[in-house]
Amino acid sequence: MSTQFSHVLGVSKPNDLKNESLQRSELQKQKSLRRSNVLQTGSSFRPSSNGLNSSYGFQMSGSNGFIKNDDSISKSSRKIDMPSLSTTSPLLLANKCISNAIAKDNNTLPLNQVLTTYAIDSYNYKNGESLGPFTRFEKTNIYNIPDEILEQYSNSNNIKNMGLFTEIKKAWISIDNKLIIWNYESVIGEQDYFTIDEFTHPILTVKLVKAKKNVFVDSVNYVLLVSTSMDIHILAIEYTPKRLDISNTGMSVSTIGLMANKFTILKKTNEIFFTGIGDGENIWKLNYSNTEEWFQTKCGKECLTKSSIGDMSFAYKLLTKIPGVSTLTEPTINSASLNNKDNKTETIIQLEVDDSRNILYTLSSKSIIRAYRLKIVNGKTELGNRVFKAPLDILKELSTSTTNLQSPLLNRTKFKIISINIVSKQESDNLYLIAGMNNGSRLYINGSTTWGDRVTLTTVYIKFPPPDSKFFETVENLKKQQEQLQQNEFMNHAQTSNESDKMV
Repeated sequence: MSTQFSHVLGVSKPNDLKNESLQRSELQKQKSLRRSNVLQTGSSFRPSSNGLNSSYGFQMSGSNGFIKNDDSISKSSRKIDMPSLSTTSPLLLANKCISNAIAKDNNTLPLNQVLTTYAIDSYNYKNGESLGPFTRFEKTNIYNIPDEILEQYSNSNNIKNMGLFTEIKKAWISIDNKLIIWNYESVIGEQDYFTIDEFTHPILTVKLVKAKKNVFVDSVNYVLLVSTSMDIHILAIEYTPKRLDISNTGMSVSTIGLMANKFTILKKTNEIFFTGIGDGENIWKLNYSNTEEWFQTKCGKECLTKSSIGDMSFAYKLLTKIPGVSTLTEPTINSASLNNKDNKTETIIQLEVDDSRNILYTLSSKSIIRAYRLKIVNGKTELGNRVFKAPLDILKELSTSTTNLQSPLLNRTKFKIISINIVSKQESDNLYLIAGMNNGSRLYINGSTTWGDRVTLTTVYIKFPPPDSKFFETVENLKKQQEQLQQNEFMNHAQTSNESDKMV
C-alpha cells in the first residue's frame, strides 16, 4: 500500500517553543527557505503519519518530476458523494450509485498506463517485517499429508511428483507408476486417499481438464490425463461435492520419445494441447471422441508445428509383433533428464492459453517466448503464424532507459525467464503478458492482434525486485543522520534568535 505524506522527515518543535515569538531577519528567512528547498528536492525519508511502526518509502532526487499527479482524478476516484438515504427515492438513489460507479471506473487508469505513470518502484514494507493487516498472504488452513503417503514418497528413488486439483478439492501424488488421489478435506470416518496402480510405465505428470461435450455421459464433467513415459491415458471423472468416481475409458495414445509433461486447454472448445521434453519446442494436440473410423481411432495425437512426423503408434505396435525385433525398448529416463538441467537442447518449460484473445504461448528453457494465434475452423483449432521473442529482443526494447542499461539484473549472460503469466483482455486491452525472471524482476509485455492472425509483442516496462536488507540499513542510517542534522540546525537557530532578543 503506497502512502503519500505532505512533509519531509524532521523533528517537530516543542510546544513551549511554538508559543514563543521569534523574530527573524530577512537574511535568516532566506536561509531557512533555501534549507527547506534543499530538503524537498534531495533524498527524503517519509514516516507514517499515523504514528505506527510502518516502513519508510525512499524517494530519489528529482523523482517528483517523473510522477504524474492529478488531484481531481485521485479525489474523485476515492470519494463517492451519495445523497441522503432518508430524503431520496430508491430509484434516484440507485441512479446516483450507478453514476458514481461509472465515474470512478472512468477515472481509473488502465493497467498498462499505471506502469508508466510512476517511474520509481516503491515497496512499502521493510525486509523481514510483517505488514500486519495488509499482509499479502494469510494462512487459513494446514493439511497434514498422511504418514503412509509421506513414507512412500520419501523412500522412493524413482520419478515422483505432486500437485493440486483445485476444481475438485483433491491432491495427487505420483510415485513411479502409482497414482494417489488424496482428499485433504476429509473428516474423521471418511477415506483419506485411494491408489490407482494400473499403469505400466512411470508417471510423468497428471492434468485435470474439462470434458468435451457429447463424448461421455452427462455426469462426466472432467477427464484426468495421466502422462507416462510411453503413453497418455484418459480417465473419466464424475464429481459432486459429496462424491468422486474415476473410471477407465480405455482411451490412450502412444507418446514414445515425447515424454509429454506440459498440458493446457482451450476453454471454448475444451481441446487439449501438450508438449514433451523429448520433442523440443513442438506443440501437439490430443484428440479423443466416442466414435472410431477406419483411419482414425477414438484417441490420437496431432503435431501442430510440423507435418513431417505423424503418429508412430501404429508402426510401433506393428514392429513389436514381428519375430526377432527386440531392439525397440522403453527409453531410459530419470529425474535429471526431466528437469533438463544438464541438457542444452531447447525444450518447453511452460505452456499457456489466453482464452480471452485465443493465443497460445510457450516458454522455452532458453528464455524464448513463442506466441501463436489460435484459429477455430469448422470446429477444429489451428495454429496461426508464430511470434518469436528471444532474450536479445527483450533487452533491446528495454534499452531506452539508462537505469535499465546500467542494472546488473539485466546482464545479457545471466538473463533467464522462468515463468509467464497471462493478463486477460478483461484486465487490460494492451498488456498481454507478465514474465518473471530468476532474479525477481518482472517484464511487462504489450501486444496486438490487429494484423490478421499475427500477434505482435513488445516489452514496455520492467519492475525490479525489492531491495535487500543492506538497502534498508542504509536507509535507517541516513534517516538518523537527517534527523540529527535537522535537530542541530533547529537548536542553533533557536539559540541565535534568543541572543538576538537579548541584544534588542
